[in-house]
Amino acid sequence: MNGYSRDTLLAAAVFALIAAGALADTLMGSFEASSAPRSRVAPVVVATMFCPPPLRTGEAAQRIVVAAASDSETTLGIEGLEARRRELLPGRLTTTVFRGDAPPIDIVGYGGRVDAYVAGTIRRPVRGSVAAVCAPQAASDWYFPAGSTALNSDERLIVYNPFPEDAVVTVTLYGRRGRSNKANLADIPIAGGGSVGIQLNDFVPTRGFVSASVHAERGRVVVWKLLLRSGDQVSGAEMTLGASNTSDIWYFPEGAVGTGTDEAISVINPQDAEALVTVSLVSAEETVQPPKLVDVVVPPQSSRLISFVDRVGGAHSRLGGVGAIVRTTNGVPIVAERTLRYATESLEGVSSEMGATEPARNWRLGPASASPDNDALVVINADSEPVTLDVTLLQVERDPRSPGALQGIRVPPGGRFKVPLARWTGGIPMVALVTASGEIVAERVAYSESDADVGALMGTRI
Repeated sequence: MNGYSRDTLLAAAVFALIAAGALADTLMGSFEASSAPRSRVAPVVVATMFCPPPLRTGEAAQRIVVAAASDSETTLGIEGLEARRRELLPGRLTTTVFRGDAPPIDIVGYGGRVDAYVAGTIRRPVRGSVAAVCAPQAASDWYFPAGSTALNSDERLIVYNPFPEDAVVTVTLYGRRGRSNKANLADIPIAGGGSVGIQLNDFVPTRGFVSASVHAERGRVVVWKLLLRSGDQVSGAEMTLGASNTSDIWYFPEGAVGTGTDEAISVINPQDAEALVTVSLVSAEETVQPPKLVDVVVPPQSSRLISFVDRVGGAHSRLGGVGAIVRTTNGVPIVAERTLRYATESLEGVSSEMGATEPARNWRLGPASASPDNDALVVINADSEPVTLDVTLLQVERDPRSPGALQGIRVPPGGRFKVPLARWTGGIPMVALVTASGEIVAERVAYSESDADVGALMGTRI
């Protein structure tokens, strides 16, 4: 988790100003103003995590899950929500439930690093579940390849400025015909310590597929996407932290092809050169290459929707659960996001998630749902040799669990494995630690019957 130091210093300044009563949140669109004071920061801040502002859509409730990420005891500040600080022991979790009247929330670790996640439920205007990572740092650019302003979709970009100085952002749209800039999506002010919800449906004509980026003309910000979908076949909610960098490779452990599933990879090419994109599918035993997923052309400054329904046929269409590896074969870096829709007897709903850009041996994964009935880890083996996995579950106010059935799991080279967790998590949000003997990529997936929706959350390399 590099990059903490600069943001930590700036965040400390934010908290000091807030304590003096000098900051108030500024919210637009689906958000409201709030000016709750925050507590003064301790002398030593090791980590600050910036969390999504509360959702202001119909009926929504969210839970923050915080995990100790170091071996030292940590004093935890949930700034903007709780005046008192908590003690967080190594290997433990703490959670807090909040609703739409709370201000933006920052998670501050005094004396130790922390990881933080938000998982929530929505009841109106659609039923759904959401999960997102709290960001370890702010950035000048954020990308969102998968979006929609269709009649049955409601897309919002949630922009949070955690610093004292005002920020100014501009939203750029991408599609098959290139990029476009609208005057009313330029030079949007974000007050220091405030957040803005930009409802793209208010500014963009009806489009079934639209990609977007947010650029900070002044300052740095954190941006998440919230997309609500309603329809006769599939409905639900998607929430994800944007990508702040491009890459020439993206990994997606979760995915499926077959009856009742609809998977697509959305790609933004923000470069001035054409990108050639190849998508490989990772089954339980091997990586396969459907011919129609080879060298898909994404023109400069444009985006492309790559649908598996249209491009995966023959024996490959009967693979069932698959992961995906998205590469550019001509070295032009891109941004990739996966969207999954399920309409089967056992699963329904929709999720989207940014890919991971590097494999690693150790991963930390937050909950993909606030109340999961089905809960699992999905792993891609990016190594040339078989790997073995050990999984540990972090709990609230209890010691970690390392069930025997979750130790020594074997994944073949170039293969994929799904590890069921519901037997041990039991519908309670927990954080999973994965340790592997080789290079892997890990993702968390869940299904909630009460929310009638699926969820996905990419792991964090540790």
